[in-house]
Amino acid sequence: MTSNPISLKRFPSFGGAKPSKSEYEPVDQDEAATAGLRENAGPAWYQPVRRRNKPVVWLLLGSLVGLLYIIVHSSNSVGVSSAALGVPAGTEKLWALGTPSRSSFAYPPSRGASYLVDPANFAARTAVDRGLEVRDLHLHFLNHHFGTHSELLALTRTISKRNNVKITFDESMGVFNKYRSMTTTQAQANDYWPTALKKECDTQKYDMLVVGDTMPLVRPHLQNCCPLPIVTSLTTRFDWGNENDKSWGELVQAASHWSNFRIHPNNLLEEWHAARKGWDIKFYDYLPSSGIPTERWEYALLESYNKSNNTYMQPHDNEFVVPDTVRIKECLSSKLDKLGIKYHGWQRNKYGGPLGLTDRVLAQVPYQSNTMSLFENLHQRVTYLLPTMRLFAELGPDCAARLEKVEGLTPEVMENRVDWWRKDLQHLFYYFDSFEELREGSALRQHVEATAEAKRVAIANHMIRQREYVLQQWEDIFFGDWAKVKKADPSCVADIPWSP
Repeated sequence: MTSNPISLKRFPSFGGAKPSKSEYEPVDQDEAATAGLRENAGPAWYQPVRRRNKPVVWLLLGSLVGLLYIIVHSSNSVGVSSAALGVPAGTEKLWALGTPSRSSFAYPPSRGASYLVDPANFAARTAVDRGLEVRDLHLHFLNHHFGTHSELLALTRTISKRNNVKITFDESMGVFNKYRSMTTTQAQANDYWPTALKKECDTQKYDMLVVGDTMPLVRPHLQNCCPLPIVTSLTTRFDWGNENDKSWGELVQAASHWSNFRIHPNNLLEEWHAARKGWDIKFYDYLPSSGIPTERWEYALLESYNKSNNTYMQPHDNEFVVPDTVRIKECLSSKLDKLGIKYHGWQRNKYGGPLGLTDRVLAQVPYQSNTMSLFENLHQRVTYLLPTMRLFAELGPDCAARLEKVEGLTPEVMENRVDWWRKDLQHLFYYFDSFEELREGSALRQHVEATAEAKRVAIANHMIRQREYVLQQWEDIFFGDWAKVKKADPSCVADIPWSP
């Protein structure tokens, strides 16, 4: 494995050396989005900029960011004010962890990227622009995954700023915090309900309950008719951890038709999976990840800078990097080592996440139908090298991981519903059909070298449209008429009788 030690001078956030031809500096993305897309040049915020060496200024700026980091992490709730100079007015809680069946399956059609606005008519339109009645909101977020946390923080911060409102949220792991299990039984949910009622379903304190990562976190609230508007945005299947629990499927099926509960699938596989299992679950519009990075990435980068010797394993432009994880070592890097194929290792949890990978070419073996990091990385114009579906299947179930556990996945389903191979997204990726294609000088490597810059423009174009679509969807959720009513659906019968 080869390496090129360099300092943080490459990173736009910290300035320094004369930039290479592939360095880009983002500008205010809300302002850039309203300007639309520049013809044949990508979004307005994707443009080369020259920077001068100002070490004293950047040292002072680094000290200021460090001070803000301490201030930000001194509160008990997460929030953002439109007047907060772009800094969250709160803290980010970082967790130590992480019916009748249909007689025939009528799978819902895959909508794919048709959800995106027409690029020719693209323009950012806020909730105010679209006539929604905006207001300050205080949410409760049920969640046990840092990626979903980052997503909601970035969304609320951006929506607050562009609509001149204040959106804050408290966060807890809910029933998971008590039982530490991905499986939530009916009895466990009822046992936890008194706590949920007091701390998570307080209609005087909260305007909405948001559920992230795994849906069974909300079982106590559904079983006992929490009157708050409830929205789930998943990164996994609705029955994650409760695959064989019929009572859970029945509850979700019934609740999906309630007036105060909405399921917005985070991936196109979700509806197909539910229908294949025979459940008549109502899904609202597809709601992928926005990919908007939060300040946490800059804090992470600053921390790694202060704790390191300023040495990074950084590739030359368009040479690919491989994440340094146990699974990737088994499925990809170990095979490249045996073949003597050179690559660059990347310690994903040490060097700033998407910021550290900005404009890089990343070889990856997918492990989920969708992950938060995919769109975070695409937002930073990371260019992916992925195995073809044929090679992916050849790698076996250990490398396929969770993706393989979804029964009935065929190449046709994967091409229509799994983000990594979706027909409407394939133009954003490069694919290799053998490990030899990753060898230096191969036809694929030469193709990447010749076309990577154009690929980054295509990625940037796609993500600025996806970003706007996702922001508008969340604005409709937060400020829609349905969210103004704090009342349980009349058809809901609580397991444990209680009165508001």
